[in-house]
Amino acid sequence: MQGGKVPFEESSADKGVGGRTFPPASDPACQFVIDARDAKGAFARISQIFNWKDSIWPGTSSLASYEGGKAVTAFRRLQGGLKTCRSYTGTGWVGPYKAELTPEKAPRLGNEAVSYRIAIPAHEDRRLNEYQYTEVRVGSVIVTFSAQDLGRRASFPADLIRKQVERLSAAQRHN
Repeated sequence: MQGGKVPFEESSADKGVGGRTFPPASDPACQFVIDARDAKGAFARISQIFNWKDSIWPGTSSLASYEGGKAVTAFRRLQGGLKTCRSYTGTGWVGPYKAELTPEKAPRLGNEAVSYRIAIPAHEDRRLNEYQYTEVRVGSVIVTFSAQDLGRRASFPADLIRKQVERLSAAQRHN
């Protein structure tokens, strides 16, 4: 996969960092995963969209900056949620859904990292909406990489994740 950068555009989901728009997930442990992905409690958040040549679904990377030790706390909650969360129900933009979560082996990046997949059946047919997430903490910033696909295994390129985390680490060392 090759990605082409698209200029940053703030989405309505990015406004009001960490504000919950929907009711909480059915499993509180899973809500910790959702809150981390959505940067709940972050001081600031910015997202970038990547368009892939072989998919109509974009990938995203989001940088969430936390004050003090809040990034460590948010990451601990995420890790705790991933230990027990396997499925949950929730409400999203298109209504109620049921999600299955599968943890994956995390890359060795930043201060700490996690990786997981979420599969949600499409309303129109039996294909799965599959999401792949890799979240990495570098100091007071948590970067979330996500990919989505319908009926195919979603994957954000590992080499691009590594390159972006290396840039973030270098930028924090120079400050």
